[in-house]
Amino acid sequence: MSQLVSSAVGVRPAARPFMLFHQRKKSAWLKWRPQFINSFSEQVSASKESQPAAIQTWISFWSHLINTNPHLFAYVLASAETAIAVFLIFGFLTNLTCE
Repeated sequence: MSQLVSSAVGVRPAARPFMLFHQRKKSAWLKWRPQFINSFSEQVSASKESQPAAIQTWISFWSHLINTNPHLFAYVLASAETAIAVFLIFGFLTNLTCE
């Protein structure tokens, strides 16, 4: 029984990079879809509902900033997510992106 438990404990850390890779790849892929790009400013504005006043102020600041050029900000976000996914795939900067 103890051998089974020790084997199971070793599986979780070994599977973590694969789970993280899958989540980042999926997240980066979704950021490039036209639905995300076209609704980016609305998503940011909608996120301030049911937040404390200080957080609403902070989100309002970013919402006004993003509304100057929402497609640019959406593409910058998509590029950053894609860069993180590529770094994880090839093992670059893993100390910054992994736990």
